[in-house]
Amino acid sequence: MKEKAAYLKGLIDGLGIDENTKEGKVIKAMSELLSEMAETVDSIDEDVTHERLVQCMTSAGGKLLEDVRLFDVYRDEKRLGAGKKSMAYALTYRAADRTLTSDEAEKAHERMVKKVCSATGAEVRG
Repeated sequence: MKEKAAYLKGLIDGLGIDENTKEGKVIKAMSELLSEMAETVDSIDEDVTHERLVQCMTSAGGKLLEDVRLFDVYRDEKRLGAGKKSMAYALTYRAADRTLTSDEAEKAHERMVKKVCSATGAEVRG
């Protein structure tokens, strides 16, 4: 996800797209949302399951969290510690009745992350 966001940012910069035009605003918003959609649970106890995390994310994410997809699990006792793992998720936020603003998505995401970390003991990096 971060790579896709960086690619769009590169298009804006490389092609000289004016961020004040309608097209520029759309591309900029897409870039910002893509960068917000990737979340990595940097450290969590091995016994916390993917299903538990998804349950917590969907409960805490509310109506705006449309999709949660696990795309990587990493284990390294030296880097993470014994009995720990790292899990990377792609998250999609969307409002069914309107265009979701970056600010709305960011606030919903921050609330969801706080609740999930509190419920599971996860440490998160964006």
